Amino acid sequence: MDTPNFKGIRHFSPDEFDYPDKMDPMTLQLLDSMRDIEGRRRHIIITINCDYVPRAHGGHAPGSMHYLGKAVDCVIRDARSGRPLPVVEQFLMALRYHWTGIGFYPYWNDPGLHLDTRTSTRFLPRALWWRDADGKYRPIEEYFGKVFR
Repeated sequence: MDTPNFKGIRHFSPDEFDYPDKMDPMTLQLLDSMRDIEGRRRHIIITINCDYVPRAHGGHAPGSMHYLGKAVDCVIRDARSGRPLPVVEQFLMALRYHWTGIGFYPYWNDPGLHLDTRTSTRFLPRALWWRDADGKYRPIEEYFGKVFR
């Protein structure tokens, strides 16, 4: 399969994605850049759980960036042990990059993140949320307010 979107991508290969030809090049470049920079700081790998999803398959919010190839669900792991980094550490790592949507999922089997490159505005430069144990999406402030009370 020809995957021109992966030209210049160093840390990911098309076989790590379900639909590599449907992935947005900017999303791939940002993911690759994050992996490159963070990988120099410490030994990490990023495993992709979900990337592009055809609308017909459903399972995501109606306006999901997964339907546009502009999102990945992933887990950032310690490369030596293969274990996920603490999910708060994954979240703080993602905040250092230009992701315009970051979902925080502490209740996955391997806690991880949703990362996307949605269009941002002056009034909403970045969307941040978390998903609780019941699968309900909540404002990120609720999670961190709960932690620091």
